[in-house]
Amino acid sequence: MKFRTELHPEPFSFKLTHKDPICFLGSCFSENISAKFYNLGFSTLANPHGVLYGAQAILENLRRAITNDAPMGNEVIDNGLSWVHLFGHSLLNGQSKEEVKQNIKKADEQLREQLQKAAVCFVSLGSAWVYRHIGTGLVVGNCHKIPQKQFQKFLQEPEEVKTYLERMLSLFSRINPNLKVVFTVSPVKHIRDGIVENSLSKSVLITAIHQVVRGNRQSSYFPAYELVTEDLRDYRFYAEDMAHPNDQGIDYIWKKLSTAIFDEGQLALNQRIAKLRSSMNHRLLDPDSEEAKAFQLKLQGQLDELYITTGIRL
Repeated sequence: MKFRTELHPEPFSFKLTHKDPICFLGSCFSENISAKFYNLGFSTLANPHGVLYGAQAILENLRRAITNDAPMGNEVIDNGLSWVHLFGHSLLNGQSKEEVKQNIKKADEQLREQLQKAAVCFVSLGSAWVYRHIGTGLVVGNCHKIPQKQFQKFLQEPEEVKTYLERMLSLFSRINPNLKVVFTVSPVKHIRDGIVENSLSKSVLITAIHQVVRGNRQSSYFPAYELVTEDLRDYRFYAEDMAHPNDQGIDYIWKKLSTAIFDEGQLALNQRIAKLRSSMNHRLLDPDSEEAKAFQLKLQGQLDELYITTGIRL
């Protein structure tokens, strides 16, 4: 008797190796997955403009980075505590407008440089609910603790999101014609919007993405959302907030992604590197003991061998 339905994602048309730089944009879920690649020694860049949940904000930062345009004058404002970038995360905040602009410029440069050489970019969408700043008329990426009365909240339609994704793909092709794009919908529940409203939002995103990838060979969809909600379907795989997948849930998604995007040789190499990374993180009770010194010497030999045979340095 079966007590769950297991989802087996389709293999990607391409396979990744350590020679392939990777970029991640979007929700906090993209950072969870990028950390998996990073720990295995891949060249990664994740969210230089910070965590972003909506397609429109991701697109605006992508457009500016690729076209090398300066920020518009009205997207950097004073929220009473610091200067903030309405299209970006608080990590770009500064004590002056010029400081924020410099932070944006640095993030733009990082993204542009990574995309020029990247093999694949993962774009993780979190919500179709967006906020328009009344004073500027801009649909923002972050409200930056600005009073709620200064925003209008609304749900974007699938056709709107589809348009933003298509523009993303056009920009990706412009900077790197060989770049593959993998869209995902974050399994994180946006409970503050409401349970029904969260489901509606996710359905908008899923509909828009499938309409785009259906006719575009550059892009594909990975069912991270469905792996949590339809495969695992158990709050054991959520953190205490009952909204974010916990480490077990993320590991399960990573295992499914690995099977779909790596060949057998790369999977074996990843396993070898994971063991070395675990040894590197091992806490020694007495670093000065003979046993600890022998452990460190053996580990260093294994790391040197990895570099000599693969060119990968951890």
